[in-house]
Amino acid sequence: MRAGMAGKVEDEGPTGEGRGRVGRVTFVLGVLTTVLVVLAWSTNLFAKPLATAFGGGVTVLGLLIAFATYQLGRRKGRPFVFPVLHRAGYPTVFLSRGRRVRPPATVLALLPDQASQVAALAAAADQVAAGSPVVFVRRGTGTPSGRPPRLFEIVNPYLDDPAAQEAFAEAERLGREHGEQHRYCYLYLPSGAGPDALRELWGSLRPKETVAVAGADDGLSSLPVERVYDSNDGDGEGGQATLIRHYVGRA
Repeated sequence: MRAGMAGKVEDEGPTGEGRGRVGRVTFVLGVLTTVLVVLAWSTNLFAKPLATAFGGGVTVLGLLIAFATYQLGRRKGRPFVFPVLHRAGYPTVFLSRGRRVRPPATVLALLPDQASQVAALAAAADQVAAGSPVVFVRRGTGTPSGRPPRLFEIVNPYLDDPAAQEAFAEAERLGREHGEQHRYCYLYLPSGAGPDALRELWGSLRPKETVAVAGADDGLSSLPVERVYDSNDGDGEGGQATLIRHYVGRA
């Protein structure tokens, strides 16, 4: 399989030879670049020992701070999630455990605005997926920043959207609880992506089924699906049933 320019996954042959070939090339390139970096660092270690020690020390310090922050978040029960940022015109590629997820989505789940409804949505998505990958999508609610980025600043609207962070974190927490986190992929649609972004994403991923909380499924009603049906899930806040709407794709 290979990822097309619109994020569509295309088959390279029934034998899966393309997958092995790409894997070997990627592995060789990874080893080569690693050797080159180690060679350059070793050369500087003797040619510029003080500069190398300073740069290495700063790198190690940054890694320690990142590790401590990550562990602190895990102890508080709030996992860190870094979703794929949807960019129009760019391929949508998901990774899980360092590998590309193929197919990219069996089920597409549109995360609701209320974090208390995520459990019901995740339960419905898991039931439909039956062990296959699930892509959780969250539309941004923040206002895009119009200011120019600062030097070395990472421009990502997701970092300024706490509601989306909470929704993704809840989905990841539930996935880890049930041992399903390796099947969960996350994608963030910025608020400035436009009204047709969700439809374009659906067209590129072609999921077998799309699920959303009823009443929070704006933009899905125009999808060219085969049928639509509702189900009640009792995993909502306080055990209350949450109405989940299913959009079944055409075979």
